[in-house]
Amino acid sequence: MNRPGLHCRNRILGAALLEAIIAILLFSVGVTGALLLLGTAVRENSAAQYRGQAAMLIDAVIADMWTGERSQAGLLARFASTASGFMNWKDRVAASLPGTAEKPPEIDVGADGTVTVKLYWRAPGDGSFHQLVTVTRIRD
Repeated sequence: MNRPGLHCRNRILGAALLEAIIAILLFSVGVTGALLLLGTAVRENSAAQYRGQAAMLIDAVIADMWTGERSQAGLLARFASTASGFMNWKDRVAASLPGTAEKPPEIDVGADGTVTVKLYWRAPGDGSFHQLVTVTRIRD
């Protein structure tokens, strides 16, 4: 014989179990979303740090250009791709930014005193290069 009270109690327990499973599922989705948000925040913070470091490195080399001979010949003597000023700066870039060995920085000195500095880097785990380009005019 079936007792009516036992069947009703089993239904209530089954509904409570279903509610608990749904609550755990919703909590898991929330925790997963929070972890993804944290990962994105860390990645964006690193990207901002690299951009800031690149800007400081470019500012430093431009400041070095202003402190010496500012003619085209003088700038080329110090910052051509094989010159000591460029090589020292390139070493600082390599020590500060990841991935610069694959795509080294470039400095182009124009005849009218226009200087273009290009800096490339690739963050760890990132598939593409980032770049920062600064164009300025340095004259006597």
